[in-house]
Amino acid sequence: MDKSTLPTGVRTLFSWISKGTLRLDAEIQRASGQWSNLQQSLLVHSILAEFPIPPLYFKKYKDEDGNTQYSCLEGKQRLSTLAAFCSDEGFALNSATPEVTVEDTDYDLANLHFEELSEECRDCILGFRFTIYAIEDATEEEIAEIFARLNNATPLTKIQKCRGILGSEMSKWLREMHEKPFFTQALSLSAAQARREAPLEILLQSMLLLDVRHEGYKWKGISANDVTKYCESIKNTYNQDKRDMVCEIADFLGETFDTRHIFLKKSNAPMVFVLAKCALEHDIHAVDFSLFIDRFGSHENEKYAEGTGNGNVKKDKTTIRLNVIAEAFESFFRIENCSILGVSEEEEEGTEDSAGIEDASVDSVEDGENAGDDAESEESEPDDESLGDDENSGINEEELSSDEQYSESEENPEQERGVSGDEGLFDAS
Repeated sequence: MDKSTLPTGVRTLFSWISKGTLRLDAEIQRASGQWSNLQQSLLVHSILAEFPIPPLYFKKYKDEDGNTQYSCLEGKQRLSTLAAFCSDEGFALNSATPEVTVEDTDYDLANLHFEELSEECRDCILGFRFTIYAIEDATEEEIAEIFARLNNATPLTKIQKCRGILGSEMSKWLREMHEKPFFTQALSLSAAQARREAPLEILLQSMLLLDVRHEGYKWKGISANDVTKYCESIKNTYNQDKRDMVCEIADFLGETFDTRHIFLKKSNAPMVFVLAKCALEHDIHAVDFSLFIDRFGSHENEKYAEGTGNGNVKKDKTTIRLNVIAEAFESFFRIENCSILGVSEEEEEGTEDSAGIEDASVDSVEDGENAGDDAESEESEPDDESLGDDENSGINEEELSSDEQYSESEENPEQERGVSGDEGLFDAS
């Protein structure tokens, strides 16, 4: 077996792919499209930011006519991502894509297509050279062993494991949902949160809370442990009516928020998702719902703040946030009892009282389990607000090690819409 390097740029690689000199469909490879939009976007950012990017590995051989050919063994997702992004109908970069400095100029990359980038950024991408190793005269056994060693499995987070619990059909539907514009463009997530698949987590948390509201699901919080238990409970039972409801809400929110919204952080987004169901039930227009979230998010509210901070995934703090934003919603739109949790406060308290010591002991055990899991523990994870204004905090500290890891408004709406113009209702009382 011989190994050599190829000093080849992205433009040349694209040409090789189009001519068939470089194949991306090696039998040993996974299918294209394995990466999320954020993983794809971070590859583009890494090239522009001059971050380290893992090498590509090609098998080099001769075809029947004696022409040199290459087959991609490692790096298919990277190459197919760049080819897709640079094409005429390429994807837009994720809203969580960090800014980048190229030739002493700062550029915002979020939500941009390739043709919308500056000329400097486009040239930087097309002129980029991967480190490429070409392997020739290797047996099929050696090729398989090389591929296996290059693709050592990366441990899944608890949220990612939920896909395995729910099965392939449900997981495919979940992907369709969290790839809708609300999840890909409107959420205000740090790059690290998005890499840990926060959109999927927010979707599952929202589904859990909707089942609390509509089905009386017995819940103890919306942590990763709680979401896992919820997924176990809905396996093979999440019917089409529920799916249609979630899809309707996601589409409504996609219409409501067409760009990244500062209030839609990880701890707030599930509250807004459930509240959107109330908005649909009362025929609230998307523009009016957006105005409400703008107003609510821009006013400090001491009661709502009590439900944030460390432990914000616990039932008591989640309930506080839901009830406070629902009360403001009712006052703003002059409606009564949107029942955001589906039960009265007295019933909720009665349920908690009957659980007594048993619930407390179970929560204590779960807290103990989560305390040692730095990568996944929401109980010990700081609240979104503690991340500060820099939504990309921590991005430079995480390596992109392999394909598996790349992983304002109207002033006052018309009164016939039923919208109150009283800003005072958002103030802490």
